[in-house]
Amino acid sequence: MRDNLDMPFLPASDISPSQVEASIARTLTSFAPDIVRIRYSFEDDWSGDAALYFRVLLSDAAAAPARLLLTTRRIAESLRTDLRPEESGRITYFNFRSEAEQRELKDPDWA
Repeated sequence: MRDNLDMPFLPASDISPSQVEASIARTLTSFAPDIVRIRYSFEDDWSGDAALYFRVLLSDAAAAPARLLLTTRRIAESLRTDLRPEESGRITYFNFRSEAEQRELKDPDWA
């Protein structure tokens, strides 16, 4: 039984925010200066499955067409390998945006 009903219940095998934040810190270090920042959220996806969403803000250089595909694949693979979300039953989703796109869109979820 849970003691604090205000805290969300996480199964024993689930990924904690501190684990995600540590993985993000390692990824930022590994991929500097290509990544400006990474934001994340725990939500259910469109089908109701537990998911982990990443919003990765890339430098304009890393988002250049010649580099974009390789850069995004490597970042996603790094986070998936480090966190192993499938072991906790979470699906991962990645969204990537360049600094130039964010300057234009001014999306607070990406700030």
